[in-house]
Amino acid sequence: MMVALNSLLFWGEPQSVSGIQDLGGWCGDLLTAINDAHRQIKKYVSFYDSLSAVVGKDKSFGPEDLIDDMDAINLYSSIRTENNLPDDATPSSVITEYYSGHGNEQRANSYLNNRFNGSLDTLSSDTKILLSGGTGSWGQAYSIALAAFKKFKAPYDYSSSEAADVVKVYQNVINSYL
Repeated sequence: MMVALNSLLFWGEPQSVSGIQDLGGWCGDLLTAINDAHRQIKKYVSFYDSLSAVVGKDKSFGPEDLIDDMDAINLYSSIRTENNLPDDATPSSVITEYYSGHGNEQRANSYLNNRFNGSLDTLSSDTKILLSGGTGSWGQAYSIALAAFKKFKAPYDYSSSEAADVVKVYQNVINSYL
């Protein structure tokens, strides 16, 4: 969670579907999951099935990672939008307050609202665009960051049909938390 939150605090909120900061959280975890799905594909009938066994379930992108990514986006949103923080507020107090009342369903709903404007369709669209290299004003920088991430962290490449499977699996996993 701290890596994803740090990425958001450094780069700022994703303004488009080309946010480099997403590589420090959910998108980076999806790329790692793609890699793991390729490694274990012989155990499954399809890439989709292999990926379904990883996203939100396996150690590379297990439930803790999924919740951590949600928490990072939600905490960043709380920090960014909270105008009435007491003068003595610390990151620790903001985090403590957040964790005192957020169950998984509330976390998922807040995540969907804070990162994807409350829409599973936007989640799907953004995921597809980010997996294909990003767009917008940060698109070129994101493409370079994505290539570096793939080179060092996720050497397996993926086809457009596998990217479509990633979109479906991720949407299904997030939807299961709503």
